[in-house]
Amino acid sequence: MESSSSNNNNNSTGLPKVGSRFESDGSYGTVKFVGTLQGFKPEGTVWVGVEWDDIKRGKHDGVYQGIKYFECEKKPNAGSFLKPEKVSQGVSLLAAVEEKYGDKKYDEENMYVLSVREQVVPVQFVGKQSAFDWYSNLSKLSILGLPGMKISHINPAPSISSCITNVTELDLSSNLLFLWHDIFNLANQLPRLKLLNLSFNKLSRLSQEMVHPEKTPFSQLRILVLNNTQITWGEVEILNKILPVIEELHLVKNGIQRFEGDENNTTLQTLRLLNLETNGIDDWVSVWKRFHYLPNLESLILNDNNLKGIFVPPSDNSGLGFSSLQSISLNHNQISSLETLSVLNKLPKIQSLRISNNPAFAGMRTYASRLLIAGRIASLKVLNGSDVSKKEREEADQQYLRDIHIEVLRATSNNDTNNNNNAGASSSDSEITQITQQITSQHSRYAELVEKYGVPEITLQSISQSTSEYVMVTLCHETGEVRKKVPPSLTIASLKHLVMRTFDLLENTEPTFKFRQLFLIKEEAVVSTQSTGHPFF
Repeated sequence: MESSSSNNNNNSTGLPKVGSRFESDGSYGTVKFVGTLQGFKPEGTVWVGVEWDDIKRGKHDGVYQGIKYFECEKKPNAGSFLKPEKVSQGVSLLAAVEEKYGDKKYDEENMYVLSVREQVVPVQFVGKQSAFDWYSNLSKLSILGLPGMKISHINPAPSISSCITNVTELDLSSNLLFLWHDIFNLANQLPRLKLLNLSFNKLSRLSQEMVHPEKTPFSQLRILVLNNTQITWGEVEILNKILPVIEELHLVKNGIQRFEGDENNTTLQTLRLLNLETNGIDDWVSVWKRFHYLPNLESLILNDNNLKGIFVPPSDNSGLGFSSLQSISLNHNQISSLETLSVLNKLPKIQSLRISNNPAFAGMRTYASRLLIAGRIASLKVLNGSDVSKKEREEADQQYLRDIHIEVLRATSNNDTNNNNNAGASSSDSEITQITQQITSQHSRYAELVEKYGVPEITLQSISQSTSEYVMVTLCHETGEVRKKVPPSLTIASLKHLVMRTFDLLENTEPTFKFRQLFLIKEEAVVSTQSTGHPFF
């Protein structure tokens, strides 16, 4: 049964408004109801129905004695009824500024540190007066950090602009702000604002009617952080119209999964960094359509989503785009094909890639996966946060070229086998050329690598010999032992790289080897690393 009691926006003194944010005992939530409950004694008692951000705090879904007073938007049973005195409605921005930066009295008698014997040692605050004078003069402050200060509303003009007029960076994360009207009021009073962080404020819906492009409150804003604010992409597009010089836009954990827009959309033209981490995005085409044509986009962060790959939509003839992209982050996605790496190699300015924790590299050791990735992206300089060294680049390129050549050899050999079975004839030169071209066309770096290193001197016979004749080697390290099959011709330099790949050791460190035993074919060699003072030996 629905409540007939007034679920109103109570404006009387001391009572919160429906839709406003609140704090209680360190937890945040949204006010959903203010009024009386039928059947509760004494009659006329006012209650505040709330939906908690932390659903574990809830007890019900806005129901009391079978009557429903409000609906929980996120999940059932995230609601509670609180007495008004338990609901903190927060403070104004200037009250928070005064609390944090205002003139305070410090009792130097209680300023001390503990000695190693846990004795109280008094300390003196050197430069105390000059520091207090600086911070108490709010007009001098250019950076304000006010996270978690329970700010729920913004003082009307011109009270803010006359007090903190020089602020260029403002952190208002984890507060009780919820009205866009307040955000615009704040921006109008801080015309020099270049960075604004509103993360973890559950903002109300933004409509087209609230935005007036001819009145641009964010005329100087370069960096806007809206992580976990419940903003939708439609609202971002509305907001974009009043962000004429925006360079960084952070939209982490907002549930934004789809994007709309085309090349006729003139917003975000100045954007250099876009952070869309942890949004559940599973459609690369949607990402590509909205952002591939942005002329200044240098960094795209897509960590912790559900993307299965990066590709050029087959229905489009404009190519991959992203003409200025230098860095892309794809950690913790569902990428399972190496084709993504070949596509990324087509980005003209790509230099940095993060792509760890994806199915395509499952079970691979770090160094092996680095060679595989770096070999396929020619311009890559930083991989998963570490520089690609000159030696690593050469090894990756040669390994990639060798892999392509082996793929060609096996494909042509299989074709010979099929022909012999069917007609008793070997592949013609034209068939071999066709197969080779088909495979190498899938590897955009093949011609470049052949020109640089030449065609690898590998035959199928040498490949089969290398797998049938081997030495079984036990590699020993402080972290454990690993058995490996290696060819008898393995050089010490190659053995060093094998050890480093096996135990994920740093590239710029020279290990010292100690041979305990060495036998020939079909026997076993035991190789251990000897301590050299390095942290991993």
